[in-house]
Amino acid sequence: MPEAAQATYYEQVLVGVDTYEWLDKVFFYQLLDEPPDSPDRWGILRMDLSPKPAYEAYQRYIAGHAATAALRQPPVDRGTPPS
Repeated sequence: MPEAAQATYYEQVLVGVDTYEWLDKVFFYQLLDEPPDSPDRWGILRMDLSPKPAYEAYQRYIAGHAATAALRQPPVDRGTPPS
């Protein structure tokens, strides 16, 4: 599968994961590609550790997930200062 198509598929998977509130981390994608002779190279980094398009999709997901989590935090009540 071409890397761009792989990244698109991975991004769709990440969006699907977001429908489950209890799932905060994505463990079902390999970090590194398998050896070059492997028919299924589904890592988000190439063998030389350079990022693939799927890695960029993962970074966008993490950034968006962190921003959403920050928005969900209740406001901090600092109370009134002592007189």
